[in-house]
Amino acid sequence: MRHALVAIAALAMIAFFVASGLEEHHLALVVKPLPVLALALFQRQAAPGTRPGLVALGLVLSGVGDLLLELHHGLFLLGLLSFLLAHLAYSLAFLLRAPGIALRRGLVMMAYGVAAFLVLRPGLGDMAIPVAAYVSVICTMGWRALAMFGQVPWAAASLAVGGALSFILSDTILATNRFVLPLVSAPWLVMATYWAGQIGIALSTQRAASSEATVSPQSPTCPTAP
Repeated sequence: MRHALVAIAALAMIAFFVASGLEEHHLALVVKPLPVLALALFQRQAAPGTRPGLVALGLVLSGVGDLLLELHHGLFLLGLLSFLLAHLAYSLAFLLRAPGIALRRGLVMMAYGVAAFLVLRPGLGDMAIPVAAYVSVICTMGWRALAMFGQVPWAAASLAVGGALSFILSDTILATNRFVLPLVSAPWLVMATYWAGQIGIALSTQRAASSEATVSPQSPTCPTAP
């Protein structure tokens, strides 16, 4: 079943790029949410539990956001809300795994969010407040991913950070293309970095769960001599 889900995700990604290139919008609409939805099912099968469940929820919310953004430009705000909720789910999953504050890493993400918003602000118009909220949440997600370094195994933390930063890069390209300056290759770059981000986030949770499962149990205590 897991191999089938991986195959579905991969084929859907390829189909989306082909459909976009051929301007087959109906096909693109159908296949765009499939990779993250297949990844959500894979996630639930591979790593059960609360924290993986939050990541699976984030993936499903992302699939809803994909669908809303592809349906119509007028649904952009609803799509933004769906992705905002997804980032909240990811942030909580990261926080539960690594509750340390990591203040300096948070300040780095805050500085990036402020700089990005200032660049976007002239073109936002009525979208200024929703975009500000979204930037705050996605930077929080990046902060909580960075906070995993030193608290969870290095491989899991690296996948989380790589996924979070790739997702942030995807949204930065999307926002720049929409509100600042149209970019010719933006749709391709947005989806490539977006899917890379989702895969990294999902694999980080599975890697952490796998590491926890393989920890050797404590040896039984020997009875004390009389």
